[in-house]
Amino acid sequence: MAEDSELELLRESVRRLVERKRPAIWNSAGATGRCDPDVWAAVRDSGLLLAGLDSAHGGFDRGLAAAAVVLEETGRGLFDAPVLANMIGLQLLQRAADRSANAAACLASVIEGSERLAFGWSEPGARFGWSGATVHHVDGDRIRLSGCKTMVIGGGDADTLIVASRLAEGTPALLLVPAAPAGVERDGYALIDNQGGADIRFDDVGLPLDCLIAEGAEAQAILDNGLDFAALAATSQALGAMQALFDLTLDHVKQRVQFGRPIGANQVVQHRLVDLLRMIAETRVATGAAFAALAAGTADRSLAVATARVLGCRAARKVGQDAVQFHGAIGTTDESVVSHYFRKLIFLSTIFGDAGHHCDRFAALDDGEPGGTTGPLSEAEAAFCEEIRAFVEAELSPETRAITAAGGTPPQALRLEWEQALGRKGWFAYSWPEAEGGPGFSVVEQFLFETITAEMNAPRLPLFGIKMAGPILNAFGTAEQKARHLSGIMAGTTSWCQGYSEPGAGSDLASLQTRADRRGDHYVVNGQKIWTTAAQHADWIFMLVRTSREERRQDGITFLLADMRSPGITVRPIISADGHHGFNEVFFQDVEVPVENRVGEEGRGWSIAKYLLSHERLGVLGSLALRQAMGRAVRSAGRLDAAGRPFGDHPALKARLTMLKIRMRALDAWIARLLADIRETGSVGQDVSMAMIAATLLGQDIAEFNMDMLGEDALPFSFADSRAPERRFGPAEDFTRTATANYIYQRVFTILGGTTEIQKNIIAKSILGLPS
Repeated sequence: MAEDSELELLRESVRRLVERKRPAIWNSAGATGRCDPDVWAAVRDSGLLLAGLDSAHGGFDRGLAAAAVVLEETGRGLFDAPVLANMIGLQLLQRAADRSANAAACLASVIEGSERLAFGWSEPGARFGWSGATVHHVDGDRIRLSGCKTMVIGGGDADTLIVASRLAEGTPALLLVPAAPAGVERDGYALIDNQGGADIRFDDVGLPLDCLIAEGAEAQAILDNGLDFAALAATSQALGAMQALFDLTLDHVKQRVQFGRPIGANQVVQHRLVDLLRMIAETRVATGAAFAALAAGTADRSLAVATARVLGCRAARKVGQDAVQFHGAIGTTDESVVSHYFRKLIFLSTIFGDAGHHCDRFAALDDGEPGGTTGPLSEAEAAFCEEIRAFVEAELSPETRAITAAGGTPPQALRLEWEQALGRKGWFAYSWPEAEGGPGFSVVEQFLFETITAEMNAPRLPLFGIKMAGPILNAFGTAEQKARHLSGIMAGTTSWCQGYSEPGAGSDLASLQTRADRRGDHYVVNGQKIWTTAAQHADWIFMLVRTSREERRQDGITFLLADMRSPGITVRPIISADGHHGFNEVFFQDVEVPVENRVGEEGRGWSIAKYLLSHERLGVLGSLALRQAMGRAVRSAGRLDAAGRPFGDHPALKARLTMLKIRMRALDAWIARLLADIRETGSVGQDVSMAMIAATLLGQDIAEFNMDMLGEDALPFSFADSRAPERRFGPAEDFTRTATANYIYQRVFTILGGTTEIQKNIIAKSILGLPS
């Protein structure tokens, strides 16, 4: 989604400030860890620290979105002024100011530019948290503070410290501590990214009572919110640094020539850059969602923050490592800005908790399966969701639901029962416009329908008719073709299959060789299609055939419809590695297809195929039934071992499941963003291709986890039934019998519709502009 004009102006303003004040020469040997007074004066005068504050406290009143812009741009520019430390401090003060006059006065002083803040949180030996080393007690009209804070960002320059402390019995509190009273000892140093940090020791420091700005539950709530903001603030700065370093690296691989060609022409380099681009995009979406959750105070805000932080830390490390690698030896030198970004990303992926810390935090906060995928809903959309749920509850049989929940495929009779119920409701062809007999759902409503029915364990619908043949005929078919075919698709009485892939034309579909020669009012088709799903049940096939040979391979391809009962068509089964018969070879020997079955103009079938692919892009994200598989993962993790302990509590398995949930939550945020784009513009952007890669890889990893959860119980297998046999002494749950078959079957999703590698090639050229 595009930023509004006000935020875009803020971004440009911060970028100009950073470019004006960043150092001209990078020299780590001269780093002192102290902020240049001239740089700090520019920060103070610009007012950029007010981003994230509400108008009642002197801020922009643009919420955390403004803070995210400032943080990202200062990260992009390697701006070493203590912006991060002061913005965190201001967030803490803002929440305490309504109850503490001292906090309000300090907040006003920082806004005026007369004070600088630092937040004392970490303690010796605590690794990203409290160890109990900092305590205080009330002694008459004074507070006595003792302890030590470590890694206080900007602590060497701060005028006021915000210190997290405890009473002896453990009650949390927040104290405002002047930086230089008796008993405060500061040990300042430069950090890995050249900015300043400090260890600060408090030796029975005496403070006025009003230095206590919050305590008890109130202090804990402010701390929790502040630490969530701190984690997101570091991630936002990392996003800016990652994007800048990625852009530098992309430019370098386009220009750096080795062995007579740019290194960016190498496929391995291109694929790694696409992976980095995807990680940055995923982090950006998750961080935006987390800021929105934090601003709204949602119940799951800390889960959203942990998700963004884990992804951001992992991306920061990977972008930094690969950027140095692609730049070669120069990337390891201090004179190269690449090494400074690399070191900045080390800092930003560690401070306020690294990926491992926030994985553990996510696991501790998580209470089961992931939540919804849709983002904020309008009142009408929410009501539509409730209508879907009520319908599924009333019409989907318990038997069908149980089989689907176990990862199996219901018998045809049960599937027809469900499909006919949808037909009576007018929802079977749920993606069709109202004018063509469908319900007229918007793209968002279609996605809601797919997601909710999947969550409630409805079986997948046969999509070749309602999601492929139908939309093609609606868009390109003649009136006669629509009259002949749409009613059968709509009623579910006519089944379809797709004839695209051939033995020599898979991802490279334009290489197809199946010929269709025009003879009067017929085409005579000869050739072979392969990997044709459900051809053994299909009444009709829509297919791409070659009607002429042109200089451009995509030209000369025509889109035909053929009756599968036509003489000369032979279907041969392909049995999958899991024993399932889903794919087929289809042979055409002098098959006569009436010219009236051609869709669109002769030789223009490629544009129809492209339309279908773009029509399906967002649907793929919702149709993989990831949520059903994740539900099985959660249930499998809850099974008890021989000692009565849940399998999911075993450390290695718990870590894997937690990471799957984090990735699922990130994909949810990505889908919500894509839906918001559709609401705003009517289309999705280029990010959808990367989201599809993320979705298919996640589906495969969930399936592998579900199999691995079973250990040796994953090995019994009946090839004829495509599932594990019933065992008297094996696992009792039905979903355990399908885990291995689902793992095997999931491999197809990074192959079907163009392999993941081909998709990366396309992204590398069309989005990144890398050479062939």
